[in-house]
Amino acid sequence: MEQPLAKVLITRPIQQEAINRIAKLYEVRVHPIDAPMPEELLAEAMNDVAGVMPSAVRITEKLIALAPNLRVVANIGVGYDNIDVKACSKRGVMVTNTPDVLTEATADLTFALMLSAAKAIAMFVASSGCSGSGTSCWAPKYMARHWAFMVLAGLREQWRAALAASRCASCITHVIAHLTI
Repeated sequence: MEQPLAKVLITRPIQQEAINRIAKLYEVRVHPIDAPMPEELLAEAMNDVAGVMPSAVRITEKLIALAPNLRVVANIGVGYDNIDVKACSKRGVMVTNTPDVLTEATADLTFALMLSAAKAIAMFVASSGCSGSGTSCWAPKYMARHWAFMVLAGLREQWRAALAASRCASCITHVIAHLTI
């Protein structure tokens, strides 16, 4: 008799390709709404999972206590400030993050903001209906250019986004020069 797969909860939709890769190894549940998962739903959903992949939610000591099977919290993000690491450590729950997952997107956004300031692009964005408040315009599903499924990784310095931005400096100089001609 085949042993049942461990369950993984993803608290916000991510790319289907990543979900499919995780589903090869685990039973995957994805919160279907592209917004932070309400705490009461999160508490209920975590009661039988071995892993949780949080995005824009806090994994508190209370939630960890409600999840007796929890073995890993794989944060969808660079940091871990939304996770009670001390409570996880006490329970033997591994905490990981996704270093570099937003490095290129952050670099892109840095230069987009520079161009926006020079060319009043913000007026165009405002007229598009993407206000960023309650919409999915800035959701993880759309922000990251190259999502990889969660892997166990060590913590990395957060300055990688700045390095990625600097790599773009020479090519963006040409774009700015072209736009101002």
